[in-house]
Amino acid sequence: MAKKPRKAPRARRLAPSLVHGAMLRRVLQRTAVAGIVKIPAVPALVDEYLAICSAFFAASGRAFSAGELEEARDTLAQKLNEAFAGSPRSKIAIKFQALAARPLAYEIASEITPLSDAYEKWIGTTDAPLFGAHPDARVWALARELGPRTESPVLDLGAGTGRNALALAREGHPVDAVEITPKFAELIAAEAQKEQLDVRVVCRDVFRDRSELDRPYRLMLASEVAPDFRGVSELRQLFELAAAVLAEGGYLVFNIHLAVQGYTPEKSAREFSQQCYSALFTASEVVEGASSLPFELVSNDSVYDYERAHLPEGAWPPTPWYENWIRGLDVYELEQSECPVELRWLVFRKTAANGGARVDSQALFGLAHDQDKRARRFDSGALRQALVRRLKGRAAVAGSITLPAVPALLDPFLELCVAPFRVLERDFSASEVAQGRQHFQQVLSEAFAGSPRSNVIVEYEAPMSADLKYTVTADPVSLASAYEEWFERAPDGLFGSQPDARVLSLESELGLPSENRVLDLGAGLGRNALELARRGYAVDAVELTPKFAELLAGAAAREKLDVRVLERDLFQCERELRPPYRLVLASGVTGDFRDSAALRELFALAARVLAPGGLLLLSAHVALEGYAPELAASEWAQQNSALFFTRGELANALAGLPLELAGDDSAFDFEETHLPESAWPPTPEYPEWASGTHLYALEREHSPIELRWLLYRRSVS
Repeated sequence: MAKKPRKAPRARRLAPSLVHGAMLRRVLQRTAVAGIVKIPAVPALVDEYLAICSAFFAASGRAFSAGELEEARDTLAQKLNEAFAGSPRSKIAIKFQALAARPLAYEIASEITPLSDAYEKWIGTTDAPLFGAHPDARVWALARELGPRTESPVLDLGAGTGRNALALAREGHPVDAVEITPKFAELIAAEAQKEQLDVRVVCRDVFRDRSELDRPYRLMLASEVAPDFRGVSELRQLFELAAAVLAEGGYLVFNIHLAVQGYTPEKSAREFSQQCYSALFTASEVVEGASSLPFELVSNDSVYDYERAHLPEGAWPPTPWYENWIRGLDVYELEQSECPVELRWLVFRKTAANGGARVDSQALFGLAHDQDKRARRFDSGALRQALVRRLKGRAAVAGSITLPAVPALLDPFLELCVAPFRVLERDFSASEVAQGRQHFQQVLSEAFAGSPRSNVIVEYEAPMSADLKYTVTADPVSLASAYEEWFERAPDGLFGSQPDARVLSLESELGLPSENRVLDLGAGLGRNALELARRGYAVDAVELTPKFAELLAGAAAREKLDVRVLERDLFQCERELRPPYRLVLASGVTGDFRDSAALRELFALAARVLAPGGLLLLSAHVALEGYAPELAASEWAQQNSALFFTRGELANALAGLPLELAGDDSAFDFEETHLPESAWPPTPEYPEWASGTHLYALEREHSPIELRWLLYRRSVS
């Protein structure tokens, strides 16, 4: 037995906050997002990476489920480990995309950058010398102690662009310059040849092959080399190389980021420090590196204090980034006094074989005359937060967010757009927020005024350690083009293949087909118009969308049906109509109206062209009694072909017109009950559209609107 169509529902109370929240969830699901986040690979911070990803995805209304969260963590951990193992300069790239009403798709890839490639990328980024124009003051002071310069060869390990090697050669020292970055090696060789300096350039890993290092070096320097080491084993190689190539009494000088007493670096600090060209070591690890080798510690100085005091006037700082780097502030976003690490100059003298004095960690700190020798206590949680802030500053992001043009949702949209960047701690000043809000509001309003189907596109870019740049532009979409685009995506299922059951249920009331005409307003592809014509009615079909009008006319011509197609706006077609009509049909039309004034025009048009006793059948989304719609709900409804009306608006639109309500049925219930079983639902989207749940993330029984079949009869008088 067929169930009875649901009558107009009784009034019920709806919590405004519940309805508003449900609407916002649907809006977020209708956004389209795409972008990429590139972050330095630090495996020990996998949970922080997961939080960043989660924030980006949740901002688009597509938060991870518990299962997805665990899967994402496993993938992140794998890619982080893969990238970091390949090179400390590597990154992971997280690409994500979600079309409107589609789930999020993302891809995590590792981007491995060898150390030499990372340095070569620096070339051309500035006209200033990459590492400064002057040799290191500490190196220069040691060279002065070597005796006759021509008899005091120097080995410059990691010579860079040659600022130490070339300067020492100009003073008469024979210099072997070791540099693994080919471009840097070429620059040194070219300059040495130009000046005819005694500089031999070695471009290889001398830890593996030291065959060319055949002079009795009086000085081996490794300036800014240890910050690229990956652990104690490479520090040990440095000492072993020095022990092999230095003459007795020769000096090994290098700088190293050294933890202060009382600080034991955690794994994340060690990994991230390598990303920042600031590999972190403890005093005990330096001792381990020098263990059993013929060296005695000569000095331990702060690089900051020494270079600042001894470089020539005007040469401090050597580069804009130098001060923060040597003070450990590239790793920790802290005040200098709170930073647990800094770059130190360590000088060792080579002693007679087996005659080296034992070096211990206390000796290292004992020679550090410029720092408090007492062990300090550090808050590990605060240090981790300071490190994560720096990590976020080294992230690079770019992408776009496509939002439906709903001006009343300006504030939630702003929050959606800035939320990911707040996670990266790139916040905005009050003036920036005000300026951005004003621009966003203007674009939203202009887009919505042009068409309720329009979108707003927010494109953003935030390079590493740089401010966010963004643009907000309107993407106008006319009603006709929106329908044509929809048709291209789903040509066979746009409105369903069956005519509306409620339309066919009126046949017994329409009288003889040969004596009665039908007007189908917004006929679409003609599923109702063609069926009524097959049953003998002469049909005037009005359709705004050119593609639909063309297809409808073609179908009618093929079947030789009495269907006259008018490619017009329904409010601009009256001059071409052939009243009186027995039936005026407006199925799926009122959802595209912009206000209740258009509904009034529809009723007035129907009253003018209907024959006495004729019928107007329209489908309209109607608000439940007790629901007081907000402006945002009306605008959002227009985005979705579902502008809805209150009962009061329906009554006002009818006032004074010769139309009487003859039927009021739930479209969902009527069509489900009367359509053939194989034809329900007409399209996959229909149940949500008819129940209003495509506007609100609610169950049908809690939706504040629904699609109703409203039947009106033209009075005889």
